[in-house]
Amino acid sequence: MVPDLDIFLKQYIIMDTNLQFISEKIGDLQSAIMYSMSNSLNRMPNDIVKAIKVDEEGQLWFLSHRPSQSLKECEQVFPVRLHFFKKGRNYFLEVSGKATIVSKIHSTAHFEEGMAKNKKPVLIKMTMNNICLLYTSPSPRD
Repeated sequence: MVPDLDIFLKQYIIMDTNLQFISEKIGDLQSAIMYSMSNSLNRMPNDIVKAIKVDEEGQLWFLSHRPSQSLKECEQVFPVRLHFFKKGRNYFLEVSGKATIVSKIHSTAHFEEGMAKNKKPVLIKMTMNNICLLYTSPSPRD
């Protein structure tokens, strides 16, 4: 094999393994707090979101509640940070990157479990740029 190609393939395999690992952690935690990092007045509000999947391209898909203002008034592409946490787990995950509101949704009915019944959810995809997985030590018991 060509040395440069060999190094590339090894890096690709490591990246693919890391993506699978991160995908499993996100799938385990599922819920996150979304912080819109935009300075715009018409931004998506901070919200509790539900992760759906991480695709083959490394994009994270999740559902958010519809904002009180019209969705068309909100920024369609914005910087975002997600903080994943679940009680009883010894780790949490912070993911930041660029989020895009997906406007062409045919049906989100099978994803809506756990979302507010009176509002349709908003499907958002996120290009993950920074991922931080932190393990917590168990608290000492008396």
